[in-house]
Amino acid sequence: MARNSIAAAKAELFALLSTAGVPLVAGVTAVYDHEPFAGQGQKPVCITISTAGMSPDFYLIALRIYQTCDVDVAQAQANLDGLILTVDAMMSSGFGPSEWAVEYRDDITALVATQVFQVGRQD
Repeated sequence: MARNSIAAAKAELFALLSTAGVPLVAGVTAVYDHEPFAGQGQKPVCITISTAGMSPDFYLIALRIYQTCDVDVAQAQANLDGLILTVDAMMSSGFGPSEWAVEYRDDITALVATQVFQVGRQD
């Protein structure tokens, strides 16, 4: 797929993670091609893809994995660890390098793993 717009680059990433809106990652409830408002993603696990910015050479695309922690925090952390590895392995050429940051978001009682990709522009 051509990366001649930020929308095309996001659509390519979305297609790696879902088919017709159905997540390709076991244990993921939903994959969104945008960033829903805080707390509006399907629980217990959702993945979001959103614009993080751009430069003359790159589109910046944020990929986030949300894992709720409102039941068993230890299990949520172990699940997120596995999801990061699984999702990271699904990235095709041009999505990387891999550098995930994980934070706890008290406002939505969730762990959030974020990867911001620098995708080479073809426009």
